[in-house]
Amino acid sequence: MSDGHPISTLAERLTPAPGVLPGLTELEKLLRPAPIPIHFEPVTTPLVRAGATFGYVITPALEPAPTAVNVLLRDGTLWFDPALLGAPLAGASGWAGVPFADARLSASGNVQFTGGEVVLDAAATLGLELSSAVHPATGVPGDPIGRDFLAATLTPFPRANVEFAPGGASIELVGEGLATVFGQQVRFSPRPGVAAGTTDLPVRCVTVPCDAAPGTFTVASSLSKELELSGAAPITGGAVAFPIVDAGPDALPQPVNA
Repeated sequence: MSDGHPISTLAERLTPAPGVLPGLTELEKLLRPAPIPIHFEPVTTPLVRAGATFGYVITPALEPAPTAVNVLLRDGTLWFDPALLGAPLAGASGWAGVPFADARLSASGNVQFTGGEVVLDAAATLGLELSSAVHPATGVPGDPIGRDFLAATLTPFPRANVEFAPGGASIELVGEGLATVFGQQVRFSPRPGVAAGTTDLPVRCVTVPCDAAPGTFTVASSLSKELELSGAAPITGGAVAFPIVDAGPDALPQPVNA
């Protein structure tokens, strides 16, 4: 403008004018600056040993990334090569995903936080203490078939310790889990020393076995009229499952809780 003011000032001066000169409405729209959308991309930090990437830590853009061992991480996802868990998963391809509400790191040996990566030497160990993140599963309100699903409740294990050692990886469940399904309450406790396995639910998942009590599951409540269940069956055990996704780091989703 000739008086040195920005063009947005002219747009503001035109705002009261449409009642007098309706044709200025379109001019006002053209002159008014369009809002610029702001989108923050998550931060993906590779985990590297001997030049090979064995996992990723993905954190929200406005939350801390793993730039030092003493950084507290929030609302992120740990993805790692499931083959590191041992023979039952030796042929697995993709990345196993573990969501967390917060995570604390620990390191033994030479672990460098540099260049946007966490780099371990051959003898180093990286640990992550993860607090469970819960993503509620929802169904259609009033769905006559899904009533039992909607009525079920799940309290996950409060924490899990994941360790990446020179010889492989391990997942240790901490605390107690609780589920109520068909009116039956089942408690889950860690089963130390048992290797992780795999199952299809229908997507392939890493499974971490755990003990379950009581020893018998009894249907106490069946709300669905289309598929009404009754009776009892023995409980042989339980497991916590984490999905395996075969995708690049930019395409990894937020994993669904088991």
